[in-house]
Amino acid sequence: MDDHEMEESISSEIVDRLSELPDSLIHLIFSFLPMRKVLSTTLLSKRWKNLWTSVPYLNFCFNGVDSV
Repeated sequence: MDDHEMEESISSEIVDRLSELPDSLIHLIFSFLPMRKVLSTTLLSKRWKNLWTSVPYLNFCFNGVDSV
């Protein structure tokens, strides 16, 4: 087996467990992050693209100070 075949074999075995997480758990994780980080996670998965719009708790940071 050459390097190319080995890479294809490994990539076909990779499991995307993040995409399998329920929305409620992703929302919980998002609730601990600043909004900027939450928005950047939308690039990780097509399923997450609009998920941030339904986050029940928003964490904004103004001038380096967290607000509730």
